[in-house]
Amino acid sequence: MRLAEQRDAIGMATDIAGCDRKFVMKSINATDAQTADSILDLIEDFTLDERSHVEKDSELIRRMLGEDLDKIKYKKIADENDRKVTVFVIDKTKLETVLGTDLLIYQSLFKSFILVQYKLMDYIKKGTIKGWSFMPDTQFEKQVATIKNNKDLCKSISTEKTEWDLRLNNDPYYFKFCEKRKNSSREDSLVKGINIPFSHLEKYLNFNNSANKRIGYQNCSRYFNNSEFITLAKGGWIGSNLDATVCIEKILRNNREGGRNSILVIVDVPEQATAELRKIN
Repeated sequence: MRLAEQRDAIGMATDIAGCDRKFVMKSINATDAQTADSILDLIEDFTLDERSHVEKDSELIRRMLGEDLDKIKYKKIADENDRKVTVFVIDKTKLETVLGTDLLIYQSLFKSFILVQYKLMDYIKKGTIKGWSFMPDTQFEKQVATIKNNKDLCKSISTEKTEWDLRLNNDPYYFKFCEKRKNSSREDSLVKGINIPFSHLEKYLNFNNSANKRIGYQNCSRYFNNSEFITLAKGGWIGSNLDATVCIEKILRNNREGGRNSILVIVDVPEQATAELRKIN
């Protein structure tokens, strides 16, 4: 399941970059899944000069993941028309013992961060909330409390210095509640689920008194599906800017102390490519 989350994470990032997700997803070889340390072990190598590409981001990597570049596994998974996607994985513990995958997407064009925390939904046939849903647990409550405690550090994230800083929602934190399915190793689609910003989730929990109740399609009607989430992220309409770095650093540090794996994906899309992409669509 950890590999499935990581696979979905790089799929979303590839879509946000406007690269060929199907090609990347189908290049993943699940044959060695039982012995893999991370999804990077299952992705076919690109014959690209990766080191020169990531050197300029080494300080960002160190701050976000708490490690120097030499101690982190990384791989460029896409490079199309000057649009690049590079994945970094910090995996100090065995994959099967990790509690979950946290995805941090950094878009260089917008200097934007989006942090996604994955949760698995079970299919429930009986009860008040039927169908796909997630039951909040102790780990979830700790994550919610951590984000709440750190919100004051993020007050400056609405600073707008250029048009690239404009946001419809500058909340950097998102939860993705995923349907717990066994996907085919050749599947090229993203995991279906509920994508919801923390600010919305917090209000939802207050409205529904849902701290100890299931969260699912039946009782959570307002959320982004995968297409909506990717479209907004791709255009830089959601996510924080660099002013939220300190806040996100603290969140990731707390996650690491709790044994959670972290993935940093750097999406490099030139300004011209973004304008051309909008014109084509």
